[in-house]
Amino acid sequence: MKINNTPDTRLLEQRSRLEFHYPKKGLIIFVPFYQNPSITESKTANLVEYNPLGRSSSLFAYTGAKARRIKVSVPYTLPHLMNFNMGVEKFRRLVSGDSHESARKLFTQFSEYKPEPLGTSLSMDAEKRYWTARKDQEGFEKVLGETAEDIPQSTFAALFANVGFDTDNFLIGLTPTERHKAMDTLLFFMNIFRTSVDNDAKNPLFGPPLVRLTHGTMYQSIPCVCKNYSIEYVEEAGYDLETLTPRQIKISLDLSEVRVGDFGEFNPAQITTRDNLAGWEAVTNDPLTTDPGQLV
Repeated sequence: MKINNTPDTRLLEQRSRLEFHYPKKGLIIFVPFYQNPSITESKTANLVEYNPLGRSSSLFAYTGAKARRIKVSVPYTLPHLMNFNMGVEKFRRLVSGDSHESARKLFTQFSEYKPEPLGTSLSMDAEKRYWTARKDQEGFEKVLGETAEDIPQSTFAALFANVGFDTDNFLIGLTPTERHKAMDTLLFFMNIFRTSVDNDAKNPLFGPPLVRLTHGTMYQSIPCVCKNYSIEYVEEAGYDLETLTPRQIKISLDLSEVRVGDFGEFNPAQITTRDNLAGWEAVTNDPLTTDPGQLV
């Protein structure tokens, strides 16, 4: 992949991401970071304070600690995304078999599973509605009961030729392009972020997804629940004219780490035990980290 004819050697989207693990077996959505995220973390100890009579300093008893709180903020810029290989199908993972190996492939950045391409393009539909409105607004004959998708291209060519419209570029815009694929993927990402605090409406027993944060060496597949999210449209970046899709969107997530595993001993890079609770002993000895780590 190249950006401005320069090879992209960072490969940020392959090394930095959020994974949404849904309670329904075998469903993971990968949402890569294509620009540097801003990440802050904090953790608070639960301390009981004692003030003995005549002592000029307090005594403390440690009763535990609250979950680590991680705040993630990352922009998604539409023109930038168009430099990458986009497509909704690329980011969905499903178990394609009952073997342990097929389940393990769920957790890799790229999967051999290839779902059927989705037939719906939200951006394409919005753009066709725009051109239909343009046609009516500029005084052309209204085609009752038809949408832009139903109108033959030759009809559009004749309609716009009278006003000097660039028919060739218009016709290109009526067919799915990499531009539409990038916009559809961006919309898909936004909707995935919106599900971070939702359960399954058909079966409320399935709660919100577990969100795993991976970012280089600093965060190795940290399991979290999302307490809240926000989506901000960056007005200064403008909008795509035909679809009114913001050219830049800023996502912010407030995450709390959750460590459950099998309530046993912490063992990183293993599918279950990597999520067990780890204390300072994990850092002072091998593996020198409390992060779950990538599966081996």
